[in-house]
Amino acid sequence: MQSFISPALDQYPLTAVPDIPDYRDYLYQPALIRLKPYLRRPAKLEILDQGSEGACTGFALAAVINLLNQQRRRFYQVSPRMLYEMAKRHDEWPGERYAGSSCHGAIKGWYAMGVCQEKDWPYQPNPGELTITRAKRARENTLGAYYRLQHRISDFHAALNEAGAIFASAQVHAGWSKSSIRGGEIPLQGEPLGGHAFAIVGYNSKGFLVQNSWGRDWGSDGVALWRYEDWQQNIRDAWVFRLALPTPQIWHNSPNQYSAKVDDREGIGRSPTRAEIAGHFVHIDDGRFHETGRYWSSESDTRQTAKLI
Repeated sequence: MQSFISPALDQYPLTAVPDIPDYRDYLYQPALIRLKPYLRRPAKLEILDQGSEGACTGFALAAVINLLNQQRRRFYQVSPRMLYEMAKRHDEWPGERYAGSSCHGAIKGWYAMGVCQEKDWPYQPNPGELTITRAKRARENTLGAYYRLQHRISDFHAALNEAGAIFASAQVHAGWSKSSIRGGEIPLQGEPLGGHAFAIVGYNSKGFLVQNSWGRDWGSDGVALWRYEDWQQNIRDAWVFRLALPTPQIWHNSPNQYSAKVDDREGIGRSPTRAEIAGHFVHIDDGRFHETGRYWSSESDTRQTAKLI
């Protein structure tokens, strides 16, 4: 992805890029459960604010993870900074010197590395880097089952009834501006301006409830109604998932040779994630540390490892 001046709305960059299709993605298949006529806004939502950086994929994914953690009585926030930085290292485009990413890239980064708590890697102007401490603590919040949603409204309703939240991206327009929202509803207004990622946390007869990452003064305390007509025209990508149970004691181990089934598209010939081999490799290219990509190395990273040997 080349760096360019991103479109913005209310000074928030619109940098969510559509996922590139991947045949290995598993599609969500709704369970035969009775759908509730509506799902209210969840209590005690952690409303985030991404500021002027194009990190909406990291913030939207963090919002969903925070909500799922609340469901299992874990009342802390995960790090949007780690999710965003890992998204750029695992998405479809080389390098990290650009703004934005895709939902798929954020999912892949979380799958490969986990995510630490916000207090371990706070969101600050200087991104910093993935330290050994952060990497170890990220093992407490890992991805379990995850599925791509097709653009069927009944699938979205079923996914919200099953999981409680959806990680999504869409084209947004001037109606998403703070000044345009009236009565907590996003009006369908004007042509699309750019891509944005967010969490879907409920619904009613008119539309979906969107949790944004533009602060509490957006919509109704950070949440607004996204009408079904708008959803139908502008939805891009959507994912639903469950958190894995923490098993940090086997994080560094690869699956044994009998783990993969014949039709397991991820298991057969699977390369290890960086988290699985961290501390056991150095990536050098032409005598220099290779500091980009999924298997990056840096001088500080190598020094941290050397201290533990």
